[in-house]
This record gives sequence, C-alpha cells and structure tokens, in this order.
Amino acid sequence: MPAQDPKGAVTSDADTVAALARPDRSRVLQAGRDRYSAHQAGLFLGLLLTVVLLSGFQGPVIIAHPLLIAPIAVPIIIQSCGIVALGYAWALAWKVPHKMAAACALIGASRFFELVVAVAAGLFGLHSGAALAIVAGLLVEVPVMLSLVAFASRTGSVAQILRGSHLVNPA
Repeated sequence: MPAQDPKGAVTSDADTVAALARPDRSRVLQAGRDRYSAHQAGLFLGLLLTVVLLSGFQGPVIIAHPLLIAPIAVPIIIQSCGIVALGYAWALAWKVPHKMAAACALIGASRFFELVVAVAAGLFGLHSGAALAIVAGLLVEVPVMLSLVAFASRTGSVAQILRGSHLVNPA
C-alpha cells in the first residue's frame, strides 16, 4: 500500500525498500574498498618479489644470449605502438577529450603482465622459456609504454586543435 514520505509525496513499498537498502549497499562497498586497501601493499610486494625472482633466474640467460630478446621485443614494440596509434587516432577522430583518448589508447596497449607473470611462474616454473619471455617482455614493455605516455603527454595541444576546442571562447 502506498505511503507518504515526510514531504507528503506518495511512495511505494519498493521505494521504501530501495531507500532502506542504499545505506547497506554503500557500507558493503566501503568495506570492500577497505579490505582491498589493506591488502594492496601485500599484493604489490608479492608481484614485485615474483618479478625480481624471475629476473634473477633469467638474468644469466639474457646476458649469455642477448639476441633471444629480439624475437620477443620486436612484436611487442610494433603491437604497442600500433595499438596506441590506432586507439589514439580513433578517439581523437570521435572528438574524445585528450586525457580520455590517451588513457584509452594506453590501456588498450597494455598486456597486463601481472597476470601473465603469475600464470607463467605457476604453470611453467621460474626457469622455463615462458619465464624468459616474461622477463624479456617486461624489459621491453616498460620503456616502450613510458615513451608512449610521454608521446601522449606531448600531443595534448595537437589533440585540442584536432577537436577544435582551441576555438571555443571560455568567456
């Protein structure tokens, strides 16, 4: 049966239930955020330790055979640059703001190595060829992605010109 709220508006039972449920939902969401924040440092340290161990075990192989990196590095460089160029150009063509266009393009080019590191170490071991590929990928992807971030940062004014937002009078 409809009821009236303090302001005199008619509300249904569903509205009342929804209003009562909102504080519980926000408390649940906040509790999840708190738990994640509490474990975030431990998760980061675990990933960092795994990468350091992988690099340590694969370091002698990379030093002894540096050309093993080329078949891994070349496709990563081409793929990263190509995805960023395509995503960035497409977003700018759709007149997406520069900050969003750059972020979307960079996220699209990311390979989520934290997941790959965990799977490679768990399935194939720290001395495997998969572990070597992961270490080589990390050694290549980090500088490539940093250079693409620098490129996206430097092209902000170009993006404004392409969107035509430099013509808008803020006054």
